[in-house]
Amino acid sequence: MKGKLGKKIIGLALSLMLSAGSITAVYAAENTVTDPAAQALAQQMVAQIAAQQQAAQEEATKRALMEQLAALEAARQVQAANERILADSFDASKPAGSPDASVGGSAQEAAAQQALLAQIAAQQQAAQIAAAQQAAKQAQQAALIENGTYVDVSIDTQTLTYFVNGAPVLVAPTVTGSPGRSTPRGVFAIDSMIPGKYLTGPTWHVYVNRWMRFSGNCGIHDANWRKSFGGEIYKHNGSHGCVNIPYDQAVALYNMVAIGTPVIVH
Repeated sequence: MKGKLGKKIIGLALSLMLSAGSITAVYAAENTVTDPAAQALAQQMVAQIAAQQQAAQEEATKRALMEQLAALEAARQVQAANERILADSFDASKPAGSPDASVGGSAQEAAAQQALLAQIAAQQQAAQIAAAQQAAKQAQQAALIENGTYVDVSIDTQTLTYFVNGAPVLVAPTVTGSPGRSTPRGVFAIDSMIPGKYLTGPTWHVYVNRWMRFSGNCGIHDANWRKSFGGEIYKHNGSHGCVNIPYDQAVALYNMVAIGTPVIVH
């Protein structure tokens, strides 16, 4: 297939691959086609994918840094609030005209002050530990995303793609949450993995063979009660917020990811 018409057809085919979310097909086209024009177009598509991934990674890193700053500010506000509580407590407990403990107050007041100081110190330490743990978790997520290792869930294309070092190693059709109980969008991380679990709600009690939670009660799991995945199923017969994928892909994904693996839903 040569000439301007052939190039237009090749370009249209690769564009359709990209718009349909067929990332693996574009990669395959780049490595298998022999026509120079087709190779150039495939390389252009791969470069476009890489640029999109880099933009998503930079945005995720920015969000992680903002969340770390917010956690530190929250810890500072807790400290300031506790100091105000301490000051107000001692002012309210003193009789009018009584001397300060520092200049001859009672031993009871001094003991109460020490107890409150110890309580404030414990609360501050707990807040600092929680902030440090959250910061470490966010830093781990940002590092993995920057290295190109994460689970990507596209609600628009109903596709789950697992990237390792920027390359797609698993692609699965999905069924996400139906309108009114949609799958949450954002940057998350897998925080629970169970090889067999009952999911129970007001109107359902089902068993899944692989469970990978990433946000609240939402997780990635197989759904043996479904005969098909992908397309527009989610619009009329979607999940309660989870990401349903076929059994074989769920088992494969479970064996590749780990606690802390980032999950980007968009």
